[in-house]
Parts: sequence; structure tokens; C-alpha cells
Amino acid sequence: MNIRLNVLLFILIVFIAGCASGGSKFIGKWRPVKPRDLSARNLLVIEKSGKNYDSYTIAVPEKSTRFDYDKEHDYLTVKMGQHTINIIYLDSTGHIRMILVKGKSDPPGILEFEKADGL
Repeated sequence: MNIRLNVLLFILIVFIAGCASGGSKFIGKWRPVKPRDLSARNLLVIEKSGKNYDSYTIAVPEKSTRFDYDKEHDYLTVKMGQHTINIIYLDSTGHIRMILVKGKSDPPGILEFEKADGL
């Protein structure tokens, strides 16, 4: 009986781990690292919506952007015309970096955010 219970527990753990989204580390409230404006209205919010991730700022919640999770590269991405926005998670700092790629000739625009715990 003990072996059967252990096998069922193992299967349950593997199933739950397999269903967990790799993009869940992006979910939450984020504040810009620079400039250090701690205003709650400048917070970036990322929420999971089905298979996609919606992001918006507290200042303008009605202007939401829907990102897809790129499992192969482990980042959130959205294409807007000729522009692409990628959000990567930095394991070394726990920050996220939003990269706006305007085109092949322009240097990318980069913003960095830190987790806004307690807000």
C-alpha cells in the first residue's frame, strides 16, 4: 500500500510540474529601476490571461498589451508592425528587462524593472 501511495504521489507531482507555466515568473507588479520613481502609478502589471500575458501600467490600465510566452527562448514577446517587444527575466537579479526592437538598424530601447513587493 505504501508503494502504491508513493507512486501516485510521484505521478501527481510530475503532472503538476508539467502543467506549470514557464512564464509565471513574469506575473506581478514591477517598478522601473531607473529613474527611481516609486509612484504606484508607474507600476507595470503583468497578469496571465489564458495562454497569454497582459501588461499595463497602473496609470493607464485600459491600454493593455497582450504578450505571448516564447517557451523556446523563455521570454514574453509581442509584435507590433515593424516593432517587437520582448520581456526577459534576469535570473541573476530577479528583475525583468523590456526590450523594444525597432528594426535591424536602430539600437534597441531597454527598460529594467524590479519586483514591487508589498504594493
